[in-house]
Amino acid sequence: MPTLAASNRTQLAYKLEGAYPTNFGTLQGGNGTLVRMTGESFDYNVKTEQSKEIRADRQVTDTIPVSATAQGGFNFEMSFKEYDWVLEGIAQNTFAAYGTAGLSASIATLTLAAGSITAGAAPTGNDAFTTLQKGQWFSVKPPVGATQAVKDYFAGRAFRVSTVTAPTATVITLDTATQINTTIAGTSMSGGVISSSSLVNGSAMKSYSIEVGHLDINQYRQYLGMIPSKMDLKIGVGSIITGSVDFMGKVMTLAATTGMGTPVNSQTFTPANAVKGVFDIFENGSSITAMTYIKSADISVDNSLRGQEAVGVFGNAGVAAGTIKVSGKLEVYFADAVLYNKFLNNTETSFSIPVMDKDGNGYVIYLPRVKYTAAKVNATGLDQDNMLSLDFMALMDTSATSATYLKTFAIYRV
Repeated sequence: MPTLAASNRTQLAYKLEGAYPTNFGTLQGGNGTLVRMTGESFDYNVKTEQSKEIRADRQVTDTIPVSATAQGGFNFEMSFKEYDWVLEGIAQNTFAAYGTAGLSASIATLTLAAGSITAGAAPTGNDAFTTLQKGQWFSVKPPVGATQAVKDYFAGRAFRVSTVTAPTATVITLDTATQINTTIAGTSMSGGVISSSSLVNGSAMKSYSIEVGHLDINQYRQYLGMIPSKMDLKIGVGSIITGSVDFMGKVMTLAATTGMGTPVNSQTFTPANAVKGVFDIFENGSSITAMTYIKSADISVDNSLRGQEAVGVFGNAGVAAGTIKVSGKLEVYFADAVLYNKFLNNTETSFSIPVMDKDGNGYVIYLPRVKYTAAKVNATGLDQDNMLSLDFMALMDTSATSATYLKTFAIYRV
């Protein structure tokens, strides 16, 4: 009896080809990296054309492949660093890391106040506070010897640099919405670490080779020239934060051996969840819980990629990026008229949405300029909560004093 492929023996891996169009569609040497997934939908779509020859016997002489596209993607549970390559691919940019790989060196003395963090001596070089921008999100990691209460407090939140006051050599002024509770955190810390990296949307595409390995039958679907096209994130009550990413590429080959060498293992951080992992959502710079509570939030980033076909090329000769579209939906408990009126009045707002794991590792998604494009409330039946459903679209930041000026979104890794 032949071995029949099973999903539990499927392995996903990727390898960078280069900055597009360098090495577009060419599998590179070296080792790939394994990717955690909950399912995949990669596909090689071949378009055929049937011969239109007129025959007296009424038969078809042939059908000919005339074009092909490598496409599809995978689903995932959001976890720290595992999908940074996807985030960078979707943003078409690279994380700018504070400190070393996003972490400062241990800071000998930090004085904590509700609205500020003060270093006993000015950190220097890549660790300098002045490299943090106004409005940037970051986290504080206490030393190993801190009490469990202090560790739990800082693991459950991130902080935002003031949008008004830039950091000085020794002082980070905090945004009013992310003050420190010194009753829990204390007023001093020895050996704490600041963590932050920032990513904003750009226009530098990267292409990847992505391999779906069926290890039980030694067959490997290798999709080449794959460029991240669209990413969706779903945040809902009582569930792990999930997402999906779609790609557009060049070709696919089916091989009996892997093209990923000896793949590097995936990250081992736990997935983020929508209870402890989303400590708050900030609308227009303030906690949305002052107005209502959110039941679910969806975010979509679409690069509007299109394949470029050419005579003499089977598969896409190239891929072009279109308009970047960032949109989403909120479902909130209907508590007052504030959010509904913002839709009716075409009022601009902003969002900061943290997505973190149980240890405080994760991301804050920041949309600096947002407008609601639809709003709906219905009483759907007996014994139901009335929900306000809001569609929104993110727009380019037009505030010249903002750190995200002329950008549509920022992702802060904390």
